[in-house]
Amino acid sequence: FITLTTANHPDVFMEAYVKNRASPLFFIVYLFVTLYFFSSVLLAVVYAHFNELEKKKFRKLFLHKREALRLAFYVLGNDGEGVNFHDFMLFMFEYKPRIPEYHVMCIFKALQKGSIT
Repeated sequence: FITLTTANHPDVFMEAYVKNRASPLFFIVYLFVTLYFFSSVLLAVVYAHFNELEKKKFRKLFLHKREALRLAFYVLGNDGEGVNFHDFMLFMFEYKPRIPEYHVMCIFKALQKGSIT
């Protein structure tokens, strides 16, 4: 570990050099393998695990938002029948003024399709 971090590397290296003059060759190979190969592999494993956790978190957040939107769609409706298209269109144009009417209709249909009965 000391050689991997190179914190006290000269202390370790000099002790080995006194005992055997060929030890620098070992340390050069060791440093090359650990610093350039194993640290890259370790970083790749940590990044892959982090990326997997982020995907799970995003998926959970997305599903939660989708379910919340469905519930809100029917809670806000009149007489428990949901929101009518005219009110939904007025809301969407207030929320996002430049959205095309076709997109509003598609969103409305998707929310109706996923209705809670």
